[in-house]
Amino acid sequence: MKMNNFWKAASRKRKMFFLFSALILAAVIALLSVLFSSLLIRPEKIRLKSDVSAVFADERYEYYGETDGKIERADESGVKTFADLGSKILLLEKLGENLAVATEDRKITLFNENGGIEAQTAINYNPVAFSVSAGDLFVAGSTKVNRNKVYRFDENLNLLDLTPDTVHEPQGANESDLIYRERINALFLEIPVVTVGYDRESDLLTVLSSYGVINQYDGRGELHAALGLDYNPIAGKFLDDGRLLVLDDAGGIGAFDGQLEKSFYLENLNSANRAMAVGTDKIIVSDQNGRCTELDMQGNVVLRQTLKGKIEGVYLGADDGFSIWTQGSATVDRYDWSEMRFYTLYVVLAYVGIVLLLAALACTVIAALGLFSERRYRRVTVSLRSTGKRLYAGKIAYCLLLPTLLLCAIFAYYPSFRGLVLAFYEVDIGGVNTFVGWQNFIDLFSKTYFWSGMGNMVIFLVTDIVKGLIPAFLFAQLIIAMRSSRAQYVTRVLLYLPGIIPGVAALLMWQNGIFGNEGLLNGIITALGGQSVNFLGKEGVALPSLIFFGFPWIGSYIILYGALMGVPKSFYEAAKLDGCTWFKRMVMIDLPLVSPQLKYIFVITFIGSVQDFQRIYLTTEGAAGTYVPMLEMYYNLTKFNNLGMAAAMGLILFLVLMVATLINLKLKTVDSYE
Repeated sequence: MKMNNFWKAASRKRKMFFLFSALILAAVIALLSVLFSSLLIRPEKIRLKSDVSAVFADERYEYYGETDGKIERADESGVKTFADLGSKILLLEKLGENLAVATEDRKITLFNENGGIEAQTAINYNPVAFSVSAGDLFVAGSTKVNRNKVYRFDENLNLLDLTPDTVHEPQGANESDLIYRERINALFLEIPVVTVGYDRESDLLTVLSSYGVINQYDGRGELHAALGLDYNPIAGKFLDDGRLLVLDDAGGIGAFDGQLEKSFYLENLNSANRAMAVGTDKIIVSDQNGRCTELDMQGNVVLRQTLKGKIEGVYLGADDGFSIWTQGSATVDRYDWSEMRFYTLYVVLAYVGIVLLLAALACTVIAALGLFSERRYRRVTVSLRSTGKRLYAGKIAYCLLLPTLLLCAIFAYYPSFRGLVLAFYEVDIGGVNTFVGWQNFIDLFSKTYFWSGMGNMVIFLVTDIVKGLIPAFLFAQLIIAMRSSRAQYVTRVLLYLPGIIPGVAALLMWQNGIFGNEGLLNGIITALGGQSVNFLGKEGVALPSLIFFGFPWIGSYIILYGALMGVPKSFYEAAKLDGCTWFKRMVMIDLPLVSPQLKYIFVITFIGSVQDFQRIYLTTEGAAGTYVPMLEMYYNLTKFNNLGMAAAMGLILFLVLMVATLINLKLKTVDSYE
């Protein structure tokens, strides 16, 4: 009933404004809901048990090799462990109906579809490349840059002779079976191998080397043809039509036929190529900064797209499933590459939709005020009109300020806001972040070291504020109390000189020169017959020692001295006539009159103390009961790569600083001496 009264009392114009704003708001919300729920491209995150080292996919499965020796297989039902070889997986390739796997312990293993081992063999060189040609598996191995071999295995991992036209010497007395078998069957090369391929018709073995050459060898193992390149290849792939696809370190890509004739070459495709994936009708090249480029099989650029993070490897499955992973990550992000052409459009639509949502929400709130309170509605509209007029009147000044504001927004406000938002995400460095809500805060509050660190932070905070305010105020009072202006000048200079020393140098002086094992204090103790004390390594002693750093804590005395010099002498003369003592004058006159400066020192000291971790990092590294949250945040950023947890700690510290600053600003101070 009350709502009906408001609705009847409102003018027709305000009703139309409200209905129109509400309709636009509903439309924008519906658009964003559809965009984020179904249209927006988000990868399928495949979480593995260990860091990814190799990926292979066929029509039914995706296989993920891991650094701990496990192979996991993904299909529609999920991800399951396929095999465990106990050694880092280096290479994966399909050989007939089986999966060929190379591991760091120099073994080649053949698995059937059920995960059973069909065959296994060992080689004497480290596997660096797989290639399947003419139904056989070619393996490149290396021990040094100039010691490399190429092996050829059939579908049962029987080693085949790559040099059948060569007559070999018999096995030596001290030559093992493995070495002899490789000597007579494998091809020894003095160039590092990127990939190999074999053409059955010409009976030639083609070798792509990172030295910038493509060599072809005949059945005697002799060089048949060679082509020098102007760049160093980092990846290669033999296509079904017999061409060799070459990815170089200069950002280019090229293709060569069986006669080593250039099919195409694109220069400066990327700033620095990282990986290449080849499908049935497309080629995808990525650089280390997440930029992916799609080419057709003739080398024409079809699409360029930039994804989040630094890409370590890419793989393109038969169903256009595009997988990317980063170094040191146990997560593979799987996209549908056919949707990539709309990726930029979706991102732009998302940002436009958010801006429209905010605008529609503001208009709806203003229109709602018009329904419920005409007085508030008029107040808001008058205020908006007045603000608009003032902005237009000072348009030149605001236009001149706009570049500065934009730079602050881009390089200061946005990174800060983005860092706070990451507190609610599981951050995958180089991948896609996952929203986890309050989980980072729950994990943080469950850690005992966090609460002990908060306790240490409070101790440092209280002592730093006391050191920053009281000694500086007393020093300023004592300097003013000097009768000689020359003595005041000399004292100010002497007190200011220590401030010239860089902060890190001063910390090291206190760490080694005062509290070190051979420092001043231990020198005095041993001279008096005592035993030296590990001031910065003993719990219960390290924390007070760190607090004592910087004694006598002169700090910001110069600010208070300047403020006291500005106090009118008439105040002191009146106080003297009233019989005020020096202490009473200091409390009743000086403290209130320098309260703005005290507030400033308080805020700066408060912020500096909460953010300070250099003192602890350079001395104890958090040991001996000196841990603080800021140091833990630094470790999460640099050592543990747990950016979500670090952002959560940063948000908590930000709230602490903001609350303290607001309370301090609410405190009244003396605005003038009148």
